[in-house]
Formats: sequence, C-alpha cells, structure tokens
Amino acid sequence: MHVTGWLTRARYRREHRPTREFPFPRDRDSANLRASAFGLVHQGDTDLTGWPYRRRRAALEALFAEHGLDAPLTLCPSTTDPAVAAQ
Repeated sequence: MHVTGWLTRARYRREHRPTREFPFPRDRDSANLRASAFGLVHQGDTDLTGWPYRRRRAALEALFAEHGLDAPLTLCPSTTDPAVAAQ
C-alpha cells in the first residue's frame, strides 16, 4: 500500500467520522449513496442459501415490489440474455 494513499484515507476517515453532534458522515448530502441488492440469503427465519439463484432472485424482486423499496436501494440488473449482459 502506498503510504501517501493510506494517509489520505486515514485523514478522510478522521475528518468525516460521525460524532455525537452529527452522527452521519459530514458530506452525506453531497455523496451519492446507493446500495445494490443482487440476491437474498435470509427472509425472516428462513435460510435461503440452499435455494437456486433464480428462486432467491425472484424472492428478492417480490420483496422490493411488496414493500415498494426504491432509492437508495436498487436491484442489481439481472439477465440471462448474453447480448444484454455484454452491453
């Protein structure tokens, strides 16, 4: 690891760490925070790790639809079409 890069990251973390007065990173309004979901491993008390990916993906899509989930949460695009995947 390059020392200058490490110092820059350490300085950034120190300057942007949450405090009691401001519990979120200071630049949260300027940051474009997103979370992408591509699979579901648990639903309630049910372990879905033994399910095939397509079944877990369908459960995840149903969860998003049922609860009206949207930004900053997004579903990672998924396709079985090689031409679409190549784009």
